[in-house]
Amino acid sequence: MDETKPKLRAVQAIPYDSEGERVVCLRDNAGYSARTVVMPMRAFFIISLMDGEHTLPQILEEYNQRFDDPLPLGRIEEMVRQLDDALMLEGPRFEARLRVVAEEFARATARKAAFAGHSYPPRPPAIEQAMRGWFAAPAGPGMVDPRAEGAQTLAIAAPHIDPRRGGSIYAHAYKALAEGCAAETFVILGVAHEPMQELFVATEKGFETPLGIVPCDRDFTADLIRRAGLKRGEAELVHRSEHSIEFQALFLRHLFSRVRPARIVPVLCGSLMERVPAGADPMSVEPVARFVEALRALLREYGEQAAVIASVDLAHVGQRFGDSMELTAEELGRIESEDLSLLRHAERMDAAGFFNDNRAHNDRRRICGFTALYALLSAVPAKRGRLLRYEQSVEEETRSVVTYAAMAFER
Repeated sequence: MDETKPKLRAVQAIPYDSEGERVVCLRDNAGYSARTVVMPMRAFFIISLMDGEHTLPQILEEYNQRFDDPLPLGRIEEMVRQLDDALMLEGPRFEARLRVVAEEFARATARKAAFAGHSYPPRPPAIEQAMRGWFAAPAGPGMVDPRAEGAQTLAIAAPHIDPRRGGSIYAHAYKALAEGCAAETFVILGVAHEPMQELFVATEKGFETPLGIVPCDRDFTADLIRRAGLKRGEAELVHRSEHSIEFQALFLRHLFSRVRPARIVPVLCGSLMERVPAGADPMSVEPVARFVEALRALLREYGEQAAVIASVDLAHVGQRFGDSMELTAEELGRIESEDLSLLRHAERMDAAGFFNDNRAHNDRRRICGFTALYALLSAVPAKRGRLLRYEQSVEEETRSVVTYAAMAFER
């Protein structure tokens, strides 16, 4: 009897309708596999049992009990081979690929632009044209005034949704930054969309963009790593294919390359809600307290020379994310009302209220960027936040919505 117990990696499963049939697309957001695997719902049921606990005969037995069209064991064995070839299963094949990728990333002096040509144009003229379009769009804020000078903006929150969908909302945040901030060092609090063991992971690599490299402020980053007790080395690999910092680096390069130096401190944030015990204050959790206190102290020391960018999307609701309800106008209105209620805590710089609001809702909207925005509210010495623009992006194909906003945090 085959005692193989296949285990699916943490890949994204996206349900959608194709020619009247409900199917699921498996995609590796971490970028180890370039393939996508599309399958009908019954096949996905089989794959959902590849959890490292079920043997192939056990998977077959559960399938045959659930459906009335029995499968031969060989069909499941073939599915395992296909998934293993696609690097979507844990095991020797994936581990070999992981070692190669880790070695390449460790040797690189800068983190490569992973989404150029996918989420934004790959060449400078087309990027500059797209940027101008996002600022000048009807939903945009208008072009940056090069004569504006100020030091009242200490931080912004900008989306990390694909700029092709949310570029004009990025523009609102970056206009406030360009016109109201004198900083040359920007701490970017990104979101790790893949699981990571640490709550905060920084890297000392600069970020490549088609407009040029955005260098890392290695002094600030090294100090933050030391004071917050962050891990180096293998933990940094999560930065390799994560988009939430890359998109911010692109906007910074576009805005500041001709004006003044712009250096970054790239930090990816994990899931705060999973780390804080029920009823506890996040600052009672050591990794949270150490990071917030270290960032707060460094911002105080650098003064006007440093600012913070939280790379934040808000709600993720709908069938793409595992919800069964219909995405009606009433539901979209409820989501907007709850999002704006959450952001009112951010406008008051109320980190505790911000956390407790989301905890009261049991994070049912899956706020993507919650940890990054909580850290900003806790560490940045701003007096108020200002909501610049809020938007919902509905994806009809998957019956889902992602929401996001632009905010500025000021003295």
